This record gives sequence, structure tokens and C-alpha cells, in this order.
Amino acid sequence: MRIRLGRPKKERNLAVAPKAEKFSPDCAPAGIVRISADELEALRLADLEKLTQEECAEKMGISRRTYWNTLKNAREKIAGALIFGKEIRIGGAD
Repeated sequence: MRIRLGRPKKERNLAVAPKAEKFSPDCAPAGIVRISADELEALRLADLEKLTQEECAEKMGISRRTYWNTLKNAREKIAGALIFGKEIRIGGAD
């Protein structure tokens, strides 16, 4: 049993459900990277919708700091998957 410390996780507002559950390189994947639905939404709002950090955080119903951490984690995971040839799997919220 895992004990969770700190405050409970705040519910996020997600506007778009992912169309695919995974992306994989043509070669044999060198591992798996898991992207949560809230990380995917953070990427969508910032990089596709071109919203400001404040607007993104407001749309997701979270603080700017939490939004920024979520976006940073998502970008690191995507970059690592692309560089090292890993499969990207999209799942539910963390």
C-alpha cells in the first residue's frame, strides 16, 4: 500500500481526450514513456493553442506553478522519447 504525503491532488479540467493511446517508433522501442492526460492537456494548451501560462492554468483549474511543473515534465518526457526512440503511452491523470 502506497501512502501519499502532502495535499490531495486537485482535479484538473481536460478539454480534449487523446485520439491515440500510444505512439511507437518504427524500430523496436528502447523503452516506454508514460504521459498522463493532464500532461498532454498542458502541452496542447501551451504549444497548440498558444495560450499564456496564466490562461492555461486557469483553463485546467490549477495554479500557475502546478501548471508549469506539469508542462515541464511533459516536455522532458516527450524529448527523451524522441531522442532515445522510446514508445509514448498516454494514460489517465497521475
